Amino acid sequence: KKYDDVAAAIKSSARTWTHYLESTFIITSDLSADQIQKNIKPYLDNNDALFISELAANNHQGWLNRDQWDYLREHVF
Repeated sequence: KKYDDVAAAIKSSARTWTHYLESTFIITSDLSADQIQKNIKPYLDNNDALFISELAANNHQGWLNRDQWDYLREHVF
C-alpha cells in the first residue's frame, strides 16, 4: 500500500539501483543488509515480504535484455 515510500526507502539506501522486475530492486550500496532492512521496514505492511541478499558475480543466470545485462555488469558485478 505504501509502495512509493518503500521504493523511496530502497533508493535512498543505494549508490545505484535498477528496477527491471516487478517488486524487485537490484541495488549497490555501502550499507549492510541489516541497515537496508531498517531503512525499508517502516514502510512495510504486515502482509509484505522483504528479501535482501548479496549477488555473486560468478553465480547468476536469467533472461534480461542486453541493456539490462550491461547495467548489471557495469554496476553490480
